[in-house]
Amino acid sequence: MKTSYITSLLLLAGTVTLFTLSGCGSSCNGTSSDTLIDDGNDTLPPSNTGKVFHTSFIQNYGPDKLAFYIASAEDTDVNITLSDDNSTITEHITANQSEEVVIPTRMMQQGTATENKMIEIAAEKNIVVIGLNQTTYTTDASLILPDQVLSNEYYTAGYYGATYDEFSAVALEDGTHVHVQLPDTTEFDVALNKGQTYQYQASMELTGTHITSDKNIAVLSGNECTNIPVGYSACDHIEEQMLPVNTWEKSFITVPLATRQKGDTFRFVASVDGTQIQKDGTVIATLNAGQYHETVIEGSSYIEANQPIMALQYSNGSSWDGVTSDPFMTLVPAIAQFDTKHIINTPNGFTNYVNIVVPTANTGDIMMDGAPIDSAEFTAVAGNPAYSTAQLSIAEGSHELSSTIAFGLVGYGFASYDSYGYPSSLRLTKH
Repeated sequence: MKTSYITSLLLLAGTVTLFTLSGCGSSCNGTSSDTLIDDGNDTLPPSNTGKVFHTSFIQNYGPDKLAFYIASAEDTDVNITLSDDNSTITEHITANQSEEVVIPTRMMQQGTATENKMIEIAAEKNIVVIGLNQTTYTTDASLILPDQVLSNEYYTAGYYGATYDEFSAVALEDGTHVHVQLPDTTEFDVALNKGQTYQYQASMELTGTHITSDKNIAVLSGNECTNIPVGYSACDHIEEQMLPVNTWEKSFITVPLATRQKGDTFRFVASVDGTQIQKDGTVIATLNAGQYHETVIEGSSYIEANQPIMALQYSNGSSWDGVTSDPFMTLVPAIAQFDTKHIINTPNGFTNYVNIVVPTANTGDIMMDGAPIDSAEFTAVAGNPAYSTAQLSIAEGSHELSSTIAFGLVGYGFASYDSYGYPSSLRLTKH
């Protein structure tokens, strides 16, 4: 059975790298409408770093604990407002340290319902926020996106394998009208005011649900406690905040999870009809909007699509390969979303790892805690040898990884019938 509790958890960008699209090259997958966001004081790319966030927690098998882990490159005060009673939790964040802020478990959404369970996080300086949703033996964490990233079109990702698949829409403004189209073509509308959330649950696969709105919203998606793949125990909560469609990209490098023996489950979700997906140069699927392709991948691979897609990696259940583990769901960072600095503060009670993707020419340029990572740790991707990957075991505690070149990083960990995983910094571009 699962026995671990996370007492601290953080993957974050320690700094925000300013950039423009001029000279970006084909790897940016950009268009002339790509935008930078003005947050009022600084011009920022629409990344996971920001000053104002609106989010929620979807239903877990409990929970025992809801929390945010917040960090900043500067000292700052943070106010967290709970929409059910407008109470505020104030926390001071010391530069380059993560602070845990525990949220009352009443803020977890329940069932299919409209509730006042929005959580607003506002800071004086730029911060990074991780959400933790934990019940004994069923944990996941999600990278929370600031308001500057949010938009009005999403597709959801979950994995129906045991209990309810679910998603949630979070309203930032009064008079927000949300339209939902489920994969079975059922459609309905939901009216929300600021502070309200709408969670939908079903005993069916909800991946590919199309959510649109007349005002910007946040969308979270996952499953209460699922088996991945179907029939392989034990179930675990999966949760991630969804990327708006206008931030999706075309090119990805997948990296296997450390210790796993039979590969990992991946899903690729399309938003445009006729989306063709290739793995290492071979077409593996042609999808229409709202469809997804699921596959198990062993070893690193190069994924490329002719239209932007959302890529998800799933940790399989412990019985998949007899390895200490359990399901989690993480977004796969696109190549265009890599960043130059990542800070990770590991949880207690887990065996922790980072997966790194870097241009092969720069494998000797990545530093961890002030020392270079041995380039021998990296292996070139067979399907695209211009990139190399590494799986590194890391000790409990805080670690900083940086380079002069942008690289991708996913952090994760395993305990007895428990797991967590999510991407670090996502340097997003709105198209």
